[in-house]
Amino acid sequence: MAESARRDLPTLTNSAERLLAGLDLSRERLVVRRPGKRHIIHLDELTYRCASAWLS
Repeated sequence: MAESARRDLPTLTNSAERLLAGLDLSRERLVVRRPGKRHIIHLDELTYRCASAWLS
């Protein structure tokens, strides 16, 4: 793969940062934004508790 193409690929850190930016624990949901779209994922109780404990 060409070096310039490698630089354009998202890294795990960038992906995690984007997901964390969309995490809304007060509403128990994750908002995933993509160009021109927005997906809302409602967190179940276990996922909510794990995310909450991980961030505290």
